[in-house]
Amino acid sequence: MEGKVGTGDFFAKTDAYRKHPMLNNNLRRATPGLGIAIVLFGGYLFVDGMRAKLSKKSEH
Repeated sequence: MEGKVGTGDFFAKTDAYRKHPMLNNNLRRATPGLGIAIVLFGGYLFVDGMRAKLSKKSEH
């Protein structure tokens, strides 16, 4: 059994970089608040679009 490599160990060396501490969550630490900013901006665009659509209907 020593000669056999399990399927879990086959990609162990290839995937080792994914667990490296310098590459883990760097984007999240580099851009704090980006997630909430995207959500708020999306909400703003939605409200602005709805308001524009409603104001067009009320003019005619």
